[in-house]
Amino acid sequence: MKLKLTSILGATAIILGAFGAHALSETLTETELASYKTGVLYHLVHSVYLLGLIVLGNPTTLRHDGTWRAYLDWAEEHKLFAWHITHG
Repeated sequence: MKLKLTSILGATAIILGAFGAHALSETLTETELASYKTGVLYHLVHSVYLLGLIVLGNPTTLRHDGTWRAYLDWAEEHKLFAWHITHG
């Protein structure tokens, strides 16, 4: 249920962004359009954040899969992680 709701929220953010870019660009002033874009960006960022919380909080996600762990080990060996994350 949480994943479906988060997916709907993310899709809503994309739809609102497209609506603002195409339909509202001629109606709103530059200041109003900038405010609208900021609101849509915050909506999208929060949707991605919620998705991350779902993935990290669910024991059946890739985080607990051996294949995923092997991928993370490979990425760490090839120095693909930021230093402050791996040495924090």
